[in-house]
Amino acid sequence: MDFLDYNRVLPKDLELVWPSAEVLLGKSLKHSQGQLSMDNILEMIKDKTLDLFIGYDKEGIKVSFTTQVIVYPTYKAMRIIHLGTKDGMDYDAMEGIIDMIADSYDCKRIELYGRKGWEKTLKEYNYYYAGTILMKNLKEI
Repeated sequence: MDFLDYNRVLPKDLELVWPSAEVLLGKSLKHSQGQLSMDNILEMIKDKTLDLFIGYDKEGIKVSFTTQVIVYPTYKAMRIIHLGTKDGMDYDAMEGIIDMIADSYDCKRIELYGRKGWEKTLKEYNYYYAGTILMKNLKEI
């Protein structure tokens, strides 16, 4: 795989990349539990609650992901909220960049919630299983 350039997308530049970024984020969104819609994500990027990053080459955007810095009393963590890639792209191509982004925010940890398969995929990058999320719907969502 060719080297990708990565950039944080500022809210003022969203219109330039959103059509392509939205398609990739949608791949991740369809596996979420309905917490956010694509409109919610767009608004959260605009109001700087989420950061949008893209990875691209001369052919276009290959990866799109949103992050949020979580401030705990004892440390900061960067949480990956949604991550979508072009077909065939693996985490290896993004791992170093994601670490550098987290470090630039002075984060001591990267967190992500994902499907079971992510645990096996990310183990080689020193990610570890830290718990289970259990849900109970009290009303229709």
